[in-house]
Amino acid sequence: ILTSQKLHAFTLDAFLITLTVFLFILALEKLTLGKAVLCGIIYGLCTLTRTTIIPFLPAAVILLLIFQTKNRFNAKMLKHLLIMVICGFTIIAIWSIRNFFIFKRIIPITTVSAEVFWRGNNPNAGGTSFTPEGKTVLMCNRELFSKIRKMNELQRYDFFKSEARNFIKNNPSKFIFLTCKKLYFFWWFSPDSGKFYSKKPFLIYKYVYFFILLFFVFGVFAGLSSKKKDTLNKVVLILSALFVISFTQSLFYVEGRHRLAVEPLMLIFAANGLFYANEVIRKCLKTKI
Repeated sequence: ILTSQKLHAFTLDAFLITLTVFLFILALEKLTLGKAVLCGIIYGLCTLTRTTIIPFLPAAVILLLIFQTKNRFNAKMLKHLLIMVICGFTIIAIWSIRNFFIFKRIIPITTVSAEVFWRGNNPNAGGTSFTPEGKTVLMCNRELFSKIRKMNELQRYDFFKSEARNFIKNNPSKFIFLTCKKLYFFWWFSPDSGKFYSKKPFLIYKYVYFFILLFFVFGVFAGLSSKKKDTLNKVVLILSALFVISFTQSLFYVEGRHRLAVEPLMLIFAANGLFYANEVIRKCLKTKI
């Protein structure tokens, strides 16, 4: 749970993710050169803080192509989309070049990504950073932990990447099961949720999130039921961002804080769902009267 006393990294993540989706919605209304460049740059910056948004750009570009009418679909639009993609991946490329000069090899964004991926994909993985006994996945194997401590940054990167790959290769069904389990943890709560917080504040958050999720579902239903094409397109675009981020995070490991990055987007639908539920109740009361 975020507080005013601690500025968590997810505050920036939530802001950049929400801003990225907002800019793409503006691009959906009318794609100009300026919007294309801004979308690409903000998306690129967002990937450097929260890599789970990386698949959103390809998905959004496909949706933008599908949603455009025949009158608006032309060579100029394709040019703007291409510029958007170039701007986005240029930001990522700049950071990758920086890594190349430091490590003398290609590291897409961070070396810690391999360990984060391994946390959710290893023989002791349960979906979070912890085992059922309450130990961290890494600390439950003292021999492995001692081995890791003797490695340098690149050796750890290669080790964790290799271990995770071998696990997935040898246990494909367990990998699929764990991914689905982590997806459930993302949208609800894992057994480790609230472990490091006071019980009362966490319980309050749990009840608040339940109502957010409830009205979020109502809001999504109302949005997808809209007869306005523009509204429907925007709903699908936002939902694609939510799906991409939640699914990509589920490939790694999931803890409660990871959902905080997308809750502002959920609140958009929750607000709509609240109005939708109010209208349904009013109609039902009028019918009875």
